[in-house]
Amino acid sequence: MWETTVPKKDKYIGYLILLVVFWPLAVDIYLPAFPDIGIALSASAKQLKDTVTFFAVGFGVGQLLLGNLIDRYGRRPIALIGVAFYLLCSLAQMFISTIEALTLLRVFQGVAAAATATTVIAIAKDVYDDKAMPKMLSILNGVVCCVPALAPVLGALLTELLGYKATFAFMAGYALLGFFLLLFGLPETGRQQKQAANVSSYIAILSDRHFLFYASITMCSMAVIISYVSSSPIWLLDTLSLSMREFSFWFSVNAVVSITGGLFIATYLIGKLGTERTLVVGLCLIAASGIVMLNAQETAFDFMLPIFINAAGSSLVLGTSSSKALSRISHNTGAASALLGFIQMAGAGLLVSLIQNLALEIPTQLSAHMFMLIPALLMLTVIKRSVAQQSLS
Repeated sequence: MWETTVPKKDKYIGYLILLVVFWPLAVDIYLPAFPDIGIALSASAKQLKDTVTFFAVGFGVGQLLLGNLIDRYGRRPIALIGVAFYLLCSLAQMFISTIEALTLLRVFQGVAAAATATTVIAIAKDVYDDKAMPKMLSILNGVVCCVPALAPVLGALLTELLGYKATFAFMAGYALLGFFLLLFGLPETGRQQKQAANVSSYIAILSDRHFLFYASITMCSMAVIISYVSSSPIWLLDTLSLSMREFSFWFSVNAVVSITGGLFIATYLIGKLGTERTLVVGLCLIAASGIVMLNAQETAFDFMLPIFINAAGSSLVLGTSSSKALSRISHNTGAASALLGFIQMAGAGLLVSLIQNLALEIPTQLSAHMFMLIPALLMLTVIKRSVAQQSLS
């Protein structure tokens, strides 16, 4: 057992926002520095994209490893260890001289970010009841969507004024500030010590075809996002020769689309159409974005238009498919959540890495990822028609 203190709910949101920012900040702030990093480390475009991909792998694996430790050892110690490790990884990235070292450190930083991400959900469940929880998750999702709008702008400014290492220094500074705020302000909210799930628990969850189907949808949808985040700096800055300000503008617009879709459109459609129909609408949008992306060769608008369509679709798909994946899990919900996070992030990262090894241009790679969700769309359509026919007969 550990000592617990549940703080006042209205004062607790600051800690959750602080923790949830770590992982998107690590992805987005150094993207504008890709050209400079490539020159400094003699790295190819693919190697630079791999630093994002393998961060996602570390993030996914970290969730699987840490998801149950927060129940055994408490939310507070795992959060503090994760932030401290994040700080060390950020500092180390300022002094490396090879792209291989940077990629390895990004994996470790992904694991560190997973510690903060897993504690956010656990703490929110400790503090907020079922009525307040959806509102809190919407706020946190909005914060996550804001980071891609602000971090690249900040990263571009830091890179222009101080060089690419300043982006890693900023991550280190944020982690240092966060560590002391958590150390002196974050209480333990876990109410009891629980036994970690064993291997048989994960096997039982993986044998659930309903879980695997919807988890696969989250994985493929996240793969599109990771592929875009890792490849767009190369395409927009190098191939299309955009300025840092133009790059930041397009990234910001996409973030606005994601925020609008996640906070407003998704909530409205779920209330009107239900979870599964909203999921189908999102999959249709992603499939349509793949078709439009095939013609994205000439201008930034040509490239970003299908990205905007995909962002709208992903905002409808990720939340609905995640909730559907967990809807039939009545036991070992912590293990199921950790496994879902692992499949979503690590699976998506590996999928992106495989597609990047093909001799395809970046828009074609993105189209390939978008088209991977078409089988799920067809399966859902067939299932719905089968259910409808059975109800009529």
